[in-house]
Amino acid sequence: MSKKKAKNDTPKQTDWKEKAMSRAKETKALNKRIREITLSRDQWKSKYFIAKSNSEIWENELAKIKKKLNEILTE
Repeated sequence: MSKKKAKNDTPKQTDWKEKAMSRAKETKALNKRIREITLSRDQWKSKYFIAKSNSEIWENELAKIKKKLNEILTE
């Protein structure tokens, strides 16, 4: 009771291979895009923290200047 291969079995065998190869290419491309997006996100994150730090410094300086001006004006 052995099964004989029909002629239309061959396309199925190559079909799964083609699907697997195309999926592998797609996965590789997606992984590359993930790396690019992660790198971009990290760069923007560091820029944000630098800008936030500078903003806090300038806000503190402004508060000191306002305090000094109020002291001068109240004398």
